[in-house]
Amino acid sequence: SQISAKLLRGKISLEGEVYQEMHSLTINPDTTSESCIFFVWPLDIVHVIDEKSPLYDMTETNLTREHFELLLVMEGTNETSNKTFQARTSYLPNEILWGHRFEQLQLYRQDNNKFEINFSAFHSTYEVDIPPHSARQLDQGERTRESGRKQMENSIREMMEKDRVNMNNHSKTPKRPSFIMGEDRLTIASVSRANSNAKMKMSNNCLFDSSASTATA
Repeated sequence: SQISAKLLRGKISLEGEVYQEMHSLTINPDTTSESCIFFVWPLDIVHVIDEKSPLYDMTETNLTREHFELLLVMEGTNETSNKTFQARTSYLPNEILWGHRFEQLQLYRQDNNKFEINFSAFHSTYEVDIPPHSARQLDQGERTRESGRKQMENSIREMMEKDRVNMNNHSKTPKRPSFIMGEDRLTIASVSRANSNAKMKMSNNCLFDSSASTATA
C-alpha cells in the first residue's frame, strides 16, 4: 500500500482562467520508496510543516479563510482478490482542527496480557497547547531568541576576557617594599619613637652641661 497527500488550491491566471494548483506534501512514513506498508498498528500519517510546506504561512486565524482541499490517496493490493484498489478522502479548511491530536487507539490489557485496538476512538481527538502562529513566525521567533542568546554569550565572554586582562596587569604591577623583614622589625612608628628618644637625650645632655657650668661658677 502507498499513501500520498496533495494540497489543491483554486487559482486565477492573468487571463482570468480558473485552474487548480496542486502541491505534493511530504508525509511520514514515506511510502514513495516502499512497495507496501505493513499495517501492524493504526498509523498516524504526519506532515511536517517546514519551509518547503505550502502551509508554512498558515495561522489559526487565516486557516478558516483559506480556500483549499487536502486530498489523501491510498493505493494498494487486496490480499484476497489480488486486485488493486484506491481509497480517497479529502478535508476542507473547516474540517481541520487546529491544536488537536488523535486519541491513542492502542491499548494494553493487563488482565489478559494483550494489546487491543479501540476502534471506537478512531475519529476522537483531544486539545493540546499549540500557539496560533504560523510555522514561519515560530521559526523567526526562535532565530531571534537564538541571536539574542549568542549576543549575550559574546558580551559575557568579552567581560570575562577584560577582567582576566585587568587581573594579569594588576599582578604585574611592582609591589611597594615592606618595612617588616625577618625578625628585625622596622616600622614608621618605631623610627619616630627612636628619633624622639634621641632628641630627649640630646636635650638632657644640654641641660646637664649648663647646670654643671653654673655650679662651677
